[in-house]
Amino acid sequence: MLKNVKNIAGIIKLNIKQIINSKKFKKTKIILLFLSKKAKRKIYSQKSLSCILKSALSFSVVITSIGITSIFTKNNAQAVFIDDKPVGIIDDIEITENQLSSNIVTKLAKENGVKAEIKEKISLVPIIASNSDISTKYEILNSVANDISYSVDSYTVSVNGEKKVYLKSESEAYNLLEEIKESKTEKNEEVVSVSFVDDVKVTEEYTDSDNIISYDEAYDILNKNVIEKNIYTVVQGDTIEKISDKTGIPLSEIFELNEGLTEDTILRPDDKITITEETPFLSVKTVLKNSYIEEIPYETEKIENNEEYKTYRKVIKEGSEGEKSVTDEITYINGKESERKTIKETIIKEPSNEKVEVGTLQTPPKKATGTFKMPVNGVLTSGFGSRWGTTHKGIDLGAPAGTPVYAADGGVVTFAGWNSGGFGYLVKISHGNGLETYYAHNSSVAVSAGDRVYQGQIVSYVGSTGDSTGNHLHFEVREGGVAHNPFDYLR
Repeated sequence: MLKNVKNIAGIIKLNIKQIINSKKFKKTKIILLFLSKKAKRKIYSQKSLSCILKSALSFSVVITSIGITSIFTKNNAQAVFIDDKPVGIIDDIEITENQLSSNIVTKLAKENGVKAEIKEKISLVPIIASNSDISTKYEILNSVANDISYSVDSYTVSVNGEKKVYLKSESEAYNLLEEIKESKTEKNEEVVSVSFVDDVKVTEEYTDSDNIISYDEAYDILNKNVIEKNIYTVVQGDTIEKISDKTGIPLSEIFELNEGLTEDTILRPDDKITITEETPFLSVKTVLKNSYIEEIPYETEKIENNEEYKTYRKVIKEGSEGEKSVTDEITYINGKESERKTIKETIIKEPSNEKVEVGTLQTPPKKATGTFKMPVNGVLTSGFGSRWGTTHKGIDLGAPAGTPVYAADGGVVTFAGWNSGGFGYLVKISHGNGLETYYAHNSSVAVSAGDRVYQGQIVSYVGSTGDSTGNHLHFEVREGGVAHNPFDYLR
């Protein structure tokens, strides 16, 4: 009998040794963490697991054999691990590691409003556990969700490769960028394209939930202005005070930015001064299309007259401007025009060129010659002397309106303009030695007071202004202020 018991005990010892060395037994040792406090005190009061087995054998080898077999063959729960850390016992023996992980991800996504990604590995080990140690799936989900570390799905906006803001959704990220573009886009013309000057990208990535910010916070970050150093080029008349007024930068700041610069520094054109300038964090480039009507200037065709002086000019044919439709592409950076180019032109109306007759003869000296020449090509309509009970102080020479009137001799213009005494548009020229000539009733004048003129220079054009009954030139010659018969001086 004793021999049989010893044989049975040997078999049990061999089985126990195999079980202890198995992977399943190693997992089972961790399950001790979830037993009741009373059970744990009993187990951990022993020096080793072998002590437990020896004690069991000393009482009943058969009973121990049956008990051990029961422990490793009838599981009623699963131990839940986060990596190697046990976090609880779940009552569901059918749920898989993937299913549990999926349920936790769903819970985290619902709580955060975005997809989540667990960082650790969740594993399950089937065990036998008392009812008091077993948790429901709901309880386990809460426990694991509190202990797990995870990342949430986000859409990050990067500027020149540097991540600036994290948002919950892709639509938020793109809507944010479009709103910033719109805030810096001209709206009174046809928009061709809107883009950022910087390299701006939206990418999807998982991050800590603390990194995700609201739409308004992201807008404030990306749409803010930043202070940057810039260079101001000095122009004629600039002083430090004027530069401060132009740029709005305090004098103290200008001095701080430019070592050695003081209020007494002499500035010269093209000198460079460092200043600060407020610019948007994200610069927006907008290309607009603008169409408009533009005048086409006419050209002047000159016809030479070898019998007239170079100052002679007579319009043979009036010119008229043409029209064309123009379309420009205009580039703005942050609302300021930076480039303009014409992409299309369509002629609406061709211009009509002007034809002008011009003299080629060298002009004589602008001084008196001592002799007078007839001032206009016309017909004598009234002579010098008594007329209608008064004295006619000059001669009247009839000619079509607009006929050029020439200076009878060289001299200085002493008056050119409107005369309210009946002469209408009047020109007076002083020839020295007390001699003066009058040219009255003009349609317009071609000189100004103070001009020096030469003999034969156009000074006005025939008209009928003032006290006049028809187009003609009233011409007077005065010497010492007294009117004389012009024919006594004309040669």
